[in-house]
Amino acid sequence: MNFYADFLNEDWSDRPASPRTYLAAYGKHPGWNDHFEMGLETESLILAKKIIYERGIRAEIEAQTWERLPDNERLPDFDHWFLWMRPRESLIGYMSSSRDGKGRSLYPMVMCAHLVDLPLSWAWRVAVPAIESAVQVIRAASTAGRVLTTVSETLDYLRNQHPDTSERDAAGFVASHGLEALGQSLRGDSAKLQLLYEELGEGFAGFAPGAFDYKSENHAPRAQSVRLPAVGQTVADTLNAWTGFLLSELDPGVPLLAIKPTQLPWADFIMGLPVDGDLFRIRAGRDHVPLITEQPPTGSEPVKAILEQKRAELEAQDLPVTSIFNGRTGLRNLSDASGRLEAVRGRGKGMFWRLFGAAKPRPFPVFAEDKPED
Repeated sequence: MNFYADFLNEDWSDRPASPRTYLAAYGKHPGWNDHFEMGLETESLILAKKIIYERGIRAEIEAQTWERLPDNERLPDFDHWFLWMRPRESLIGYMSSSRDGKGRSLYPMVMCAHLVDLPLSWAWRVAVPAIESAVQVIRAASTAGRVLTTVSETLDYLRNQHPDTSERDAAGFVASHGLEALGQSLRGDSAKLQLLYEELGEGFAGFAPGAFDYKSENHAPRAQSVRLPAVGQTVADTLNAWTGFLLSELDPGVPLLAIKPTQLPWADFIMGLPVDGDLFRIRAGRDHVPLITEQPPTGSEPVKAILEQKRAELEAQDLPVTSIFNGRTGLRNLSDASGRLEAVRGRGKGMFWRLFGAAKPRPFPVFAEDKPED
């Protein structure tokens, strides 16, 4: 599966043309003596698990990078919401500390929904509370059967909660959550605005709108990450508002992963394909991964030149009107990205699909070669 061409850009032409929801759960739970997984029915869910859980969390655990952090610099638990956004599809999920039937607790449990042609407003209003409720039931359960039942019931519930037409028309756009709070924050803090644009201009230029061909994964820039302060009152406020800000300036067709520890005043954003070490920040404190607002400005002259324009744009609304990279509006860049994604969608099913058909849920441990946890 080509990450930039296919991830959250699946070909649904041979499946019913209606809003779709899929729900997966995996990780550790007392109902299993090792890792479990269920509901991995889409290729995007399968790849997301590989990136977050196997290549990300598992790699950090085996390398003991989190264990080597001072106690006050290591987040004690997994307690994180995440959003993975692309114009037509998104993933939204939660990871929580857990343990297996043998009492081993290094790995979390993850529940994740794959939403197709469903707006973020619906996700915040319907999917997040449903996932939160399901996780509470599952954490209190001791058997695998109860987990299977809860995941199945939650999926049925989500598939029966259809958004109305006007809300569905907003698929591909961020919702209103947190935008007013973000706009107020940016208008009231010139130093924060300067730091943001220094970071975008110097670190994220490779993800300027239309900067690379989604088919050419080998020529894509390395993923870029930034830690941003919380805004508003809820997790949805922070994830939604900053996602909207970043996609207003950068290529909205590039997968953007946002991860927020529930109880802490920041969120991490990773643009592009996360690779070695990019998910270290999940449990790293702010001394090791500082917020952008805690870093010294560079005094970049090109950034100073655009700050007045950005201040003027933000006086008019809560998100930037145009991208610093091409001067086009976010709506025009979104339309362009959607067209480019459609052009690479459905180029033929991948080898996995041709051999086995659609991915089937497998509610059994998958890491037969796992090393015992301490």
